[in-house]
Amino acid sequence: MSGEAFDTEQAQAILDEMAVMAAYGDIVDVPRPVSLTHAPMPREDRGAQFAPFAALSGFTDIIEDTARGH
Repeated sequence: MSGEAFDTEQAQAILDEMAVMAAYGDIVDVPRPVSLTHAPMPREDRGAQFAPFAALSGFTDIIEDTARGH
C-alpha cells in the first residue's frame, strides 16, 4: 500500500469478496453444464419464465366491481 488508508466500506467490500471466494471459490471457474439430452430452450421461451402473471386471475375484476358498488 502506498500509505492510503481503507475506509470502512472498502474494507467490508474486500472482506465480503473474500467470504464469497472462500465459500464458492471451488466452483467460480467451472464451465456451465450442457445437457446431452435436452436442446437449449429458445430465448423467447426463456424470457416467458420471468413474465408477470396473475396468480389469482379475475381477482382484480372482482375487487374493482366491489369498489364500484360501495
